[in-house]
Amino acid sequence: MSRSSTRRVPVQRTVSRSAVVFLGTLLVSCATTQSRFTLLGQAHPSRPENCSVAVLKDSAPQKAFERVSRLDVHIERTGFAQADFESALPELKKQACLSGADAIIEIQERSTSFRFENRAYHVTATGIKFKD
Repeated sequence: MSRSSTRRVPVQRTVSRSAVVFLGTLLVSCATTQSRFTLLGQAHPSRPENCSVAVLKDSAPQKAFERVSRLDVHIERTGFAQADFESALPELKKQACLSGADAIIEIQERSTSFRFENRAYHVTATGIKFKD
């Protein structure tokens, strides 16, 4: 009787360990984010990555400005995780700061999915610098 009970313990431990490894791998491989900026003209000095950037999603700037960069953020997720504008916003602001922009305008969002497994979310915007 003790022999059969000792065989079950290693199997249960193996199943538990396998489940933990599987879930850990699933969590690590759930999202991929890529971001970049492309200068549209004269280069401006970069600002710190966590600088303050105005996001003008539904309104036009009230001051004179120049377009300085095109901003791109691409997020891919698997499973039931979905990306949205709020999940892309920190990376969008980071790229705006790096390009020297004061604000973000002309925001365009695109989403795609493939067989409920892979979802892609892409945001493009324009980084602008206010004129004095």
